[in-house]
Amino acid sequence: MSLDQKIMKPSVVRLASIFLAFGYLISLHAQNDKDAKTYEKLESEIRKDAEKVISQFNPTQVMSEPAPLALRVRYDKFKDITTVGFDSQKDDERKSLHVLRIGDRHIELVNFSPGYSYPGQQPIKPDSVSFVFSVTSSSSLLDTSPSFIVIADNKRYRLGNMSRSFVSDKTYLYVVSVPYEVFLEISKAEVVETQIGAIELRFHERDLHRLRLLAGIPTKLSKETILSPGRLENMKYAGKNILADFKLDNRIDVDGLLLGNRSGIWNQESDRVRIELPAIGPGWGGRILAVGIIKGDKIALRYMLRDLLGFGVSKNVVMQLNP
Repeated sequence: MSLDQKIMKPSVVRLASIFLAFGYLISLHAQNDKDAKTYEKLESEIRKDAEKVISQFNPTQVMSEPAPLALRVRYDKFKDITTVGFDSQKDDERKSLHVLRIGDRHIELVNFSPGYSYPGQQPIKPDSVSFVFSVTSSSSLLDTSPSFIVIADNKRYRLGNMSRSFVSDKTYLYVVSVPYEVFLEISKAEVVETQIGAIELRFHERDLHRLRLLAGIPTKLSKETILSPGRLENMKYAGKNILADFKLDNRIDVDGLLLGNRSGIWNQESDRVRIELPAIGPGWGGRILAVGIIKGDKIALRYMLRDLLGFGVSKNVVMQLNP
């Protein structure tokens, strides 16, 4: 290779990188412009119909909060083994974990339950804790022994591979043994994310509460914050088939609307709130943009679910402040 060719090769690579970055910025600008127009359209529609939508709200159909968690300790006198954990989540058909990424495949339900066992009835510190994930999907999302990685407050733990067992037609259990000291560190974290093979998940507050109950760590309380009247920070709203938890850091957790449990961002200006829930897959896993108008203790919300091609369908829903 000549000297001119050696000089030219990195120049071509740099030029290609510049073009790619420029193309990405153009695409991002176009998406932001499209989002702004969608938000304007949704706000115009819901402002016009807010009073009518709220008048049709039935408070008896409000989606209920899950039952309080309770740690269960059971002793098997025949096996002389005590098991510590939580009851089955069959009474709560909603997703326990927020799905962050699953590529182009569809996932219907993910639940999490930690636990451990020890011989006899005298409590002892276990060597490890079992993390059990129930995954229901209409397609094969995971291998028989997917890798398991946890990021807890930005600290990474590579915890080996999981075992898989068949439960029903579309449901499998994935189990991994976590060293007790690592389990304690994860239990103390504010933000916990995990990767199971190709699936990325973020632990819901309810899942963090499970870990802390099992570890004997007091439940963390939100910092006391002085808020202006009408602000949504740290507020929970519920409607028919929907629960929304507005966080202090402009993050929102939404459960329901046939969407499972998702996390996104929200932004409030006066009586208007905008919400974005990123896509997690095709169909009902598409990206969601929503605009809500706050009326007293209620929010009239209009949301648009976008598919992979960018087309969407808009619907209305009303949420009421949870006391």
